[in-house]
Amino acid sequence: MKRKALDRAGRKMTIVTWFAIRIQHDNYEHATSYTIAKGLGLSASGKLRDILNEMVEDGTLKVVSVDKAGRWKGSGYMLADKTFNAPRKKTIAIKSRGALVGQMEMF
Repeated sequence: MKRKALDRAGRKMTIVTWFAIRIQHDNYEHATSYTIAKGLGLSASGKLRDILNEMVEDGTLKVVSVDKAGRWKGSGYMLADKTFNAPRKKTIAIKSRGALVGQMEMF
């Protein structure tokens, strides 16, 4: 059974969701267009780069220059501030009879 291809707006929402899932898994690194394409199960193409550049112009993504070992500089993408706010983890100390027993992370 064939699936219908996503339009540009649907693809943009998929990219934002992919970044949100990365942030929830504590991955705050910038992603290259190749990494984004592989994460979405696509091929890295000029159309995907055009969509990413449109999202940068809209203010949804921010772009930085990423150094690659032995090669030219690439573009790293990350969600812009206040696009997705993941809950911050809070570490709580667990004490028993006044002595520190362990730590627990809470959301």
